[in-house]
Amino acid sequence: MTSEEAAPFYTIGVGDGSWGAFFALSSLWVIRTVLFGYATDHKLVYGLENPTGAPEYMRSWKDSRNQAVAGPAYIGIESVANCLFYKPTTSCVAEHDNTSLFQAVTTKDSNVELFTRTTVDGLSKHGSNHVQVDAGDLTNVYDHVIVTAPT
Repeated sequence: MTSEEAAPFYTIGVGDGSWGAFFALSSLWVIRTVLFGYATDHKLVYGLENPTGAPEYMRSWKDSRNQAVAGPAYIGIESVANCLFYKPTTSCVAEHDNTSLFQAVTTKDSNVELFTRTTVDGLSKHGSNHVQVDAGDLTNVYDHVIVTAPT
């Protein structure tokens, strides 16, 4: 395409919003969304006002380092992340079946820890199957580690 032909896709995509940010990456976004149908049957996520039965609705809690975490509000697209974290799920491990990630983190006997607003200074292999995490005054060895980094 010429720059003139590409301008509408840069601005409006194919009706699903601007593709401008994806132009610099590659044409894979176009292939995945248009050719494989990922741009069809979109749904709008509405927030619920005082949702009935929503786990831990607006209940604050503390993470593994005793830092305050606001409870879920289940508003808009954030409700998807809230449900993934707070709603129980099925598991292939019997002892964790019908347990949410929130329950795993907040259960005293659990080996699952969650650290929010914690700067990780270093990760290193510890033996062949473990990872050492250094985060300020915290140094622990874990079987599995997931680190989410801000852009």
